[in-house]
Formats: sequence, C-alpha cells, structure tokens
Amino acid sequence: MTARKAAADKTAKEQPRRKGRTVGDNTPKETPKEQKAKVAAIVWADGTDEEIAADLAETAPDWENWTEREKRAAVVLMREFWGHPVAPTLRVTKDDTGAVRISPGGSNATLHILRQSKTFATNSQDLSNVYLGNLSDYFDKAGGPGTTSTNMSAALAFVTGGRAQDTVQSALLTQMAATHDAAMRSLAMIGKAEWVEQHSTFGNVASKLLNLYARQAETLAKLQRGAEQTVRHVYVDARTQTAINCPPPQSEKVIQSHEQYEGGAFGPSVLGYDPQGNGLPVSSDQGPEPLQAARRKGRCTEGE
Repeated sequence: MTARKAAADKTAKEQPRRKGRTVGDNTPKETPKEQKAKVAAIVWADGTDEEIAADLAETAPDWENWTEREKRAAVVLMREFWGHPVAPTLRVTKDDTGAVRISPGGSNATLHILRQSKTFATNSQDLSNVYLGNLSDYFDKAGGPGTTSTNMSAALAFVTGGRAQDTVQSALLTQMAATHDAAMRSLAMIGKAEWVEQHSTFGNVASKLLNLYARQAETLAKLQRGAEQTVRHVYVDARTQTAINCPPPQSEKVIQSHEQYEGGAFGPSVLGYDPQGNGLPVSSDQGPEPLQAARRKGRCTEGE
C-alpha cells in the first residue's frame, strides 16, 4: 500500500457518514416536524381577496414566509378550487361473508343524497344505487384491492366532473370511469410483462380500451352539445353545369329565396349569348320588319 492511498483511506474514515440521503438524491431528509408542517389549508372563498388572504394567514402553516406572488396565487386558486363541483364521497365496508356495503362518506346524509342526485342527474335513488352497484361489481372483479372507499369515491368524482345533464349521460360517464380504469390497468401490466406475447396482449387491450374511451368522450360531447344541422347552399350554373358551394351568411336570420329564374339562380342569360360561340347579330340598314298581328284564341285575324 502506497503512502498516498493510506492517507486517502485515513481521510475517508475521519469523514462523518451522511444520513438521510440515498444514492443520487441531494435532498436532505425532512424531520418529523417539517413533515407535519406540510398540511394543506383550505378556507372558504366566498369573500374578498383580503378576507381569503386573512383566513389563509390564520390556517396556512408558515404563511409569513410566503412570497407576495405565492399569496396572490393562493387566493386565485382557492376561488378556482371551490368553483369545481363538489363530489359526494362513499364509505365501503365488508362483512364476514365479503359482501360490500356502501354508505355515505360524510356525516350529512341529506347533503350527500343531494350531491349524488346531481351527479347522476336523477332524483331516483334506485337508479343511483344501480350505477353505484355497477361500479362496485367492476372494481370487485377487476383484481387488485377490489372495491374500496378510495376507488369508489374517485369514480363518483369522475362522474360528477362530467356534469351529466340526464341519466343517459350519467350512464355513459359511469362506463367511461370503468373504461379509463381498465385501460390504466392494462398499461400498467405492459411494464410487468416478461414475455413478448404478454406484452403484445396487454398492449392490444390497452389500445382498444383507449380508443373506446375516446369514442365515449366524443359521444358525450355530442350529447351535451345538442343536435346540430349544417345547411349548405349549392348552386348549379345552367350554362357550364358547374356546382358552386355558397355558404349561408353568418347572421342571426338566413333568408332563403325559392323563386326560380330562367337560366338558373344567377338570373337570365346574357342577351345574345350563343352556345356555339357565334358573335352577336349585327343589325342591317333596311330597317325593322313589320310584325305579324298576334293571333287570339277563338278569333280570326282577317275580317275583324
């Protein structure tokens, strides 16, 4: 052992071991006090900006160390937080036989029923229970943890965010919640696949589920957008037989004329137009010829 290597080993032994860090992680380990301080403070946002900031100053940990920009952003985001629809929560319990029992997650059962009715766009408790039962059956048979309070409340929040306008839309949103979960499960299984066949199988299933979810989202958008009718005006020139697409004017009232004109919709043909390409007739210097007397029906032109 050389003298340089011995000196390096002695220096390394004298250095204290670093604690609270992993390989490649330069972030120091947080103390239990620092971890406890990370508590989100949610306050009501129905007052002025100054009132919201005052409530945050009383409840948010370490508010005095926030920058002015962070404080202003917290006030704006707090208003947006309460602008989202409030989804009802669920509590799932199981008895000794494994049967699932679903009950309201909060203490206010009346408010829970009202929010659930808004979620499924119906006042029928039986229909709401059927939709919840469909979600519970899916999670119970999909593997993993089964039906839990977390995944049921998350699915209910998904349906709430869709803002269903009727029971058809709420049924579609219930299907979309299950489709999204199944697609994410299939994507997760791709990373766990050890064989090429398994990787291909889960990849195909995930692709089909994601395409299905996209079609469901498109259908929901059409249902919420309502029926649309696109009117196009197509005129055909009688002379050239050319179709001209003329969109209607962008105004509140569209006036359509159904009167037919000689020579097409653009009016009569130009005087002297010759389909063969000949020029206009030239008048002679002999003067106009006298016209014949018009014949009247039922009468003779001579002897009157």
